[in-house]
Amino acid sequence: MKYKLKTQYYRWLNIHDTLKQKHYPSAGSIAQSLEVSVKTIRRDIEYLRDMLNAPIEYDPHRKGFFYTSDDFEPGKMRLTGKEYLAMLLFSKVFSQYRNTPWYENLAALYSRMKDFLADEVEIDPDLLDTTVLIYGSPITNISASTWEEVMKALRAKNTLHFKYRKPGKNEDEAISLHVYRVVGYRGDWYCVGYCPARKVIRIYSMARMKKFSQSDSYRIPKRFRLEDHIQGSFGMFLEDHDYKVHIEFDRTIAPFIKERVWGRGQKLVPLKNNGVKLIFSASSLVELSAWVLSWGGHAKVTSPKELIARVAEEIKKLGKMYR
Repeated sequence: MKYKLKTQYYRWLNIHDTLKQKHYPSAGSIAQSLEVSVKTIRRDIEYLRDMLNAPIEYDPHRKGFFYTSDDFEPGKMRLTGKEYLAMLLFSKVFSQYRNTPWYENLAALYSRMKDFLADEVEIDPDLLDTTVLIYGSPITNISASTWEEVMKALRAKNTLHFKYRKPGKNEDEAISLHVYRVVGYRGDWYCVGYCPARKVIRIYSMARMKKFSQSDSYRIPKRFRLEDHIQGSFGMFLEDHDYKVHIEFDRTIAPFIKERVWGRGQKLVPLKNNGVKLIFSASSLVELSAWVLSWGGHAKVTSPKELIARVAEEIKKLGKMYR
């Protein structure tokens, strides 16, 4: 069932447009046209006059309101029905970032924006809830204190010191980092910056960072571009190498592979039996091997030898596990 969304701002503009016609409308006539109470219209007029300095006066002889000046114009935020639906879609999209401290603020901002729509918008209130669903990757648990420490160091440009445990390791490692960027990727958030100890750019998952402190300041080089370090890496891991990847997919998976761009400089070569060979460049094999294995027996790596070895080793482990 559709309904008319009559926001406070919509009423203000309706009152404004009615007063500009110089017909001396009463609060009752405006309330009737908007299908709201007379008290609501009186409150709106008081707000326009007292808070927005609208030059509204009441004429007791004509028993209606009028403008004493034609110069007043309220701020404008006019949306069409399509634009309002875009706002609703936006609210769905940022729900993927509920593991950030800004999620609640974004939700509150969106709610306030709805109250300041200029136009009467006809919508189906259940439209996006029933027809548009967005499923993001599983999000990581990042504490509010971690966000606070990272953003504090980034704002002040202070070296961030923290403890970090890599996957598969039993002990924490002491890390020092000049934080250059904070990046969201597939439900996780990462710190990208310069490691003064190793003199290289490094990436660390914020979910694994703890026990923070800060020290001397630094400057982010003007020539630094995040794209120069993560473009074509097939994930957020960095390696000092560039690999030419060749993967053959059978006809079951080939249509899906053809639908997307998977890597830098991608090429698709048709194979017999309606299969396809995917060719692209990647600067990291860490996530790539797991991605290949996710396709099971439908994918076969033919190059490079390093990736073949990684996949073969994992398959060997799986064979022992499920023997």
